[in-house]
Amino acid sequence: MAKKNITINDLATMVQRGFNGVDERFEKVATKEQVGDFEKWTKEKINKIENRLEKVEKKLISVDEKISDAGKLETRVDYLENVLALPNKK
Repeated sequence: MAKKNITINDLATMVQRGFNGVDERFEKVATKEQVGDFEKWTKEKINKIENRLEKVEKKLISVDEKISDAGKLETRVDYLENVLALPNKK
């Protein structure tokens, strides 16, 4: 087989072909890492939101219980006023 003389331009073209697609491969790797980071960040945010919602729910239940107790108290006072024939202060 005859030897072919390789010019600098030929060599530069071969090197360039070797680097074609390298950027795309690095972008795909970076994208996978970014997706992983985004998933981690999203899960953390969702967990924080769930925790805050649980706290709000507990406070709402507590307030609802207090309102319920206040309603019972009002009913009991009304009953006592009726039994004792006291004038209604409403």
